[in-house]
Amino acid sequence: MKNIKLYIFLVLFSLIGLYSCKKDNTTIDASRLIIGTWHPASTKATFYDAITGAEKSNPGFDVDTAPSVTFGADGQYYAGDEKGTYKYNASTQVLILTNDSGVQNAKVTELNDNSLTVENSLTSGDTRILLIQSYIK
Repeated sequence: MKNIKLYIFLVLFSLIGLYSCKKDNTTIDASRLIIGTWHPASTKATFYDAITGAEKSNPGFDVDTAPSVTFGADGQYYAGDEKGTYKYNASTQVLILTNDSGVQNAKVTELNDNSLTVENSLTSGDTRILLIQSYIK
């Protein structure tokens, strides 16, 4: 009888030990990864005919390297002389920047602890520009 009680006790103790060792849920809030200062690493522009969609050569646009960008935890961003508010939706990967010039949406294609890549499509006259900008922390 003592052996059965000891056996039951050991089984229960083992089950409690296994349950308490269950893996903790350590999900990271991806929307918080964007917070910090990002420095430009590369800028790539591809030009398309806005009507036909055919790729074309640069019709004379000056594509400058973007300035460093700081995204604050308070929803404010600063990029060179520009400042405004931002919202990042991690599930849709859309970054919305709002400033005195208006609202700009960008698609975040990569975001981790030290790398950020955004795609933005702009149209000027008969030219659509796909701008891909990469940043590092």
